[in-house]
Amino acid sequence: MGELEPLGFRPGATDVSEFSNFAVTRRRLTPAEQQVYDEAAVTWAMLRTREQQALYVALTDGQLAQTANEVFLRTATAIKEQA
Repeated sequence: MGELEPLGFRPGATDVSEFSNFAVTRRRLTPAEQQVYDEAAVTWAMLRTREQQALYVALTDGQLAQTANEVFLRTATAIKEQA
């Protein structure tokens, strides 16, 4: 990706029940990106603890980080285009 990826996933978080505890923004988000971030946080809260822990491990060890950022940006672009 040419631009700075919007999200970083901080390893070592002890409480992964909230998305914001480990999903940190790497730059100022656009309004559409902020909407996606907020929706991701709500969806994250609906996951079971085991699911959160498994996804957290995959995000912080790099397995899903790039894909998550790509989906994040595509979704934000789609939201922006619908506005």
